[in-house]
Amino acid sequence: MDANKYIGIPFLDRGRFVERGLDCWGLVMLVYRCEYEIELPSYTTTYTSASSATTNDVFSAEKDAWTKVEEPEPGDVLVFYSSGGVHVGILVSPGLVLNVRRGADACIDRLAILGKIMRHVGTYRHNSRLS
Repeated sequence: MDANKYIGIPFLDRGRFVERGLDCWGLVMLVYRCEYEIELPSYTTTYTSASSATTNDVFSAEKDAWTKVEEPEPGDVLVFYSSGGVHVGILVSPGLVLNVRRGADACIDRLAILGKIMRHVGTYRHNSRLS
């Protein structure tokens, strides 16, 4: 995956169109569509940046599509909690996460840095990508 082509996409709360901006789930949707030809649901009414319970519900409700994994691989979705709510990003290589968040354009952050400002609570792999 060439994650560099996603760098600089602006943040937009509940953003689902790259031309206007994306939120963290919108970025995951874009990457999965472009890199893996997987269409993910939008969740604009279910998935909100302010609801950690909702995010767990989403992955639980989609258990036929997602598996929680202990050993992350590039392309896996990492879920974080912070005082601002829920955040997701995509592992692009060991220790590096592609993400977009309020106040910042899409970028690649070190997992160790994200872990200092948010709590990593799970890593999920889309079942079509299971080896």
